[in-house]
Amino acid sequence: MNAPVPAPDTPARPQAVFLCTHCHSTSLDVQSVPTYCFRCRDCGGGTPIELSCRLCSSRTRIRVDKPEYHAICLDCGHDELFFIEQAG
Repeated sequence: MNAPVPAPDTPARPQAVFLCTHCHSTSLDVQSVPTYCFRCRDCGGGTPIELSCRLCSSRTRIRVDKPEYHAICLDCGHDELFFIEQAG
């Protein structure tokens, strides 16, 4: 008899795709000026990073562990990777 496979704690979620609000490119970097925003590699435009917790919909803050960027919920503490900066 096979043992049941436990379900993961949180459902798997594909990596989000972020777009430049100016030219719709996906070639983005994160820049802190004075708040975090995406800077487009193609047109140079800035796009604010506005994330909410996917578990409770509360506001989040950004934690940086280069090259990874995490959204941390201010209410429930959920920590989720939302962006990995590409080299070059």
